[in-house]
Amino acid sequence: MFGSAAAVLRWCLFVLPLDFWPALLLQCSHAFSFAFLHFGIQQKIVEQVHESRESSVQGTYFFYSGAFLAASTFLSGALYREFGQPAYLAMAAVAAIGLWLNFRAARPQPQSMGSGG
Repeated sequence: MFGSAAAVLRWCLFVLPLDFWPALLLQCSHAFSFAFLHFGIQQKIVEQVHESRESSVQGTYFFYSGAFLAASTFLSGALYREFGQPAYLAMAAVAAIGLWLNFRAARPQPQSMGSGG
């Protein structure tokens, strides 16, 4: 969740007109949000998936992660070309959706006979 929150904040700050050093630090923050998200999902895989299936789940995660990254990179480039710096707010919205999904996934699931738990 920390990585997702950092991504939302980062994309919101990209809208601001920044000098070189603040912009450089903001660019470098990509590494932190990616690292937190990557390590978080790896930890969840280890916690939730049986050892015999870990490599399959990791492969699936990397495939869909890469596909979404490619599609969002293409789309964000088109948005930036059309709208300029305000397009970063659309990127912040995508990160906010990811943060919301993280909150939803972290919520305890109902355990009852009717829900299969």
